[in-house]
Parts: sequence; structure tokens; C-alpha cells
Amino acid sequence: HFDITNSSSYPGSGSTITDLSGSGNNGTLSGDYSYSSSNSGTIVMGGTNSLVNISQNSTINISNTSTPVSVVIWAKVPAGYSNNDGLWNKQLGGGGGYDGFRLSVGATNSLTFGFNGVSQNYNNASGTNVFTANTWAMFTTVIQAGTSYVYVNENSTPVISQTTSDTFSSQANLQIGQSIQGDGSYLPMTWGQFRYYKGKALSTSEISTLFNADKTTYGL
Repeated sequence: HFDITNSSSYPGSGSTITDLSGSGNNGTLSGDYSYSSSNSGTIVMGGTNSLVNISQNSTINISNTSTPVSVVIWAKVPAGYSNNDGLWNKQLGGGGGYDGFRLSVGATNSLTFGFNGVSQNYNNASGTNVFTANTWAMFTTVIQAGTSYVYVNENSTPVISQTTSDTFSSQANLQIGQSIQGDGSYLPMTWGQFRYYKGKALSTSEISTLFNADKTTYGL
């Protein structure tokens, strides 16, 4: 759990973001990033090589989708981004067989959910204009056996629904700001909060509660 508005998570300088969950999954910032005091504290990713990296370990890894994962990020995506730039990923590059999953931006304010395991390989896109450029939004991804979902803000209707039931032969680091690891798809976004839940598929009511708790911070 990263919360840039909380000085215990990020004091406004340095390359370390402290995990507030108590699990010790601190993030390491690199590249062309900066801190902004706007919205009570945010990280501005320049989009050239900016990245937050969290090393893979047993507290965030899943061997198969029978263990669900939910990922929540508050972000402001600018106009003029490149297709497939990544909000976040836990997906290896080609040398690692592309194992893992990610959420990226696509054409005309769409989103792409990428998923690759032993038997499945998907890059499933939403419709267009599911988010507004230069406006804060909460993006939630729920990955689980059966069907996985992507939601925007508190809307209980997913913008992406994808069949997922698979195992992973390799494990990737968890990253904010890039798509598939090593492909250079850095997103020039501003973000304020990031949550990663292992073993929990957030319900739509839980997503709504998270959104309503933080929306005023981001002017919604």
C-alpha cells in the first residue's frame, strides 16, 4: 500500500516509497520522476524511463489464479500518451516468457488488460473513452480464476471482463509506470495511491468504498 499523501509512505524526496501494509514491500523509484505537493502529494512520472519497482517475493507472487489478486491505482493519465504505455505490471518480458499480468492504456482513452500464463495469452481492450485524459481516476483490476475484471472509479460495470484460469511458470517484479517489463512502454502519468491485494478479489461494494474514501483528495 503506497499513499503519497502520507509522509510515512513518501516524505517528498528520495527514491524509496514505504509500504504501509506492514508487509515490507517497499518500492524503489528510478528514472525521470518528481514529487508534487498537488492533491496532498503525488508522484509525477516523466514517461522516459520513470518506474517504481517492487521485488517479487512470496507475499505478492501467485502460482495460479486460484489465489486472486486485486490492484488499485489512483492516476491521472495525460493526453498524448502512447498506446500500450503501462499503468502497472507484474509481467515479464520476452526472455521470461511474458508470464504475468498488467494494465495498460490504449487508443482513444481505452484500457488493455494483459494476461499470460502457461496456457493463456490475452491482450483484451476496453471500449474507447472509459477514462478522461488529464483527469484523476481510480483504476481497479481483479484477477481471479474464472473471469477477471477491470473497473474505473466506482462504476460497478466492468470495462473489461476476461476469462482467466491459469498457472505461472515464472514470477515478475511488481512495477508502476511501465507495461511489459523491458519493452520501454513508460507512461507519463501522475499517481497518488497504489494498493495490491494478494488473496482478495475486491467486490464492487469494496471498490466503491475505496473510491468514496479518497475521491475528494483528487477533486472528484
